[in-house]
Amino acid sequence: MGKNIKLIVRALVENNKNEILMLKRNSNDSFPNEWQFPGGKVEFGENPGTAIARELEEETGINLTASYPVNVESKLSEDGEEQIIEIHYKCIPLGSEEVWLSKEHTDYRWVNQNRLSSNY
Repeated sequence: MGKNIKLIVRALVENNKNEILMLKRNSNDSFPNEWQFPGGKVEFGENPGTAIARELEEETGINLTASYPVNVESKLSEDGEEQIIEIHYKCIPLGSEEVWLSKEHTDYRWVNQNRLSSNY
């Protein structure tokens, strides 16, 4: 059986108080109740920059003025069958920072950047 690569994009959306947006996953979905940055899988043939704008709009209703990559991580899945590559994008919202949650998420928080490593 061949090995697979999964490309994921994550949005680091910062509000005017220098806080970062975090979303809480639905308890009935994969990674139940986990807090994470908005984002998801890049579809086959899709540009990662396009994917981050699509995922952010689908999950939060936030549209982007601009985004640029700031970090790339690579890890193997627990079963070792997939290599997961995550690209983190700094995202600048267009206009309002009002959040509209998709069915995939149950809550959101704007988190002080200093708290990210210790609590999320």
